[in-house]
Amino acid sequence: MKTLTRFPSLLRPLLPLLCCLLLATACHEDGTLVPFPVGGRQAVLTWNTAGTVAVARMADPTTGFFILPHPEARIYAIVNLSMHDALNNIQRRYAPYALQGPLMPLASPEAAVSTAAHHALVAVLPEQKAYADSLYQVSLASIRDGQAKTLGIALGHAAAQAVLATRVGDRSDVAQIPYTPGSNPGDYQFTPPFDAPPFNGFFALAGWRDVRPFALTSAAQFRRVPPRP
Repeated sequence: MKTLTRFPSLLRPLLPLLCCLLLATACHEDGTLVPFPVGGRQAVLTWNTAGTVAVARMADPTTGFFILPHPEARIYAIVNLSMHDALNNIQRRYAPYALQGPLMPLASPEAAVSTAAHHALVAVLPEQKAYADSLYQVSLASIRDGQAKTLGIALGHAAAQAVLATRVGDRSDVAQIPYTPGSNPGDYQFTPPFDAPPFNGFFALAGWRDVRPFALTSAAQFRRVPPRP
């Protein structure tokens, strides 16, 4: 799932600069994307960066569309939790997040991480499948064929599927709802320049408060007690 929005015309000229900054370390001089270094301990960093690049590739300066920070954070969380559970089911160091399976100490960490991240990234950003596939092919090619690689691939798939299953029905796909400022104390009010054109009182993803959190039991779990009247 992704959430796109039209970038206000006032700020649209800044969007190309943002895209350039995010993609600068992942391009040849001619602008074509190149794979990141893979293998060893770099696998997690490789796919963490790949998620950032995939999000940046979704931005379109000509139309002003881009992925909002709220769903962008959701994408990163899903990808990184998938990698966490993949590694954590090879050598248990932390409590599992979603995958409660038996340990697979013989699995290749690189294959597990790459597969988990790829599977999760394609699921949440199917438009970037070609980019993710190309990086995944390079990742797997750097790993020696054998039982460890096979086990790692299977483990990575299982980790991503387990994490993705926890996000089904999390209400992230219905978070863009109308918002009318209330008159009670604490009700959010539009302030300049967001109360005038080109914003016109736009409230991005006003319903995100109802999206199921990743770690908290609810968004109000640690809410402070209101002050005395």
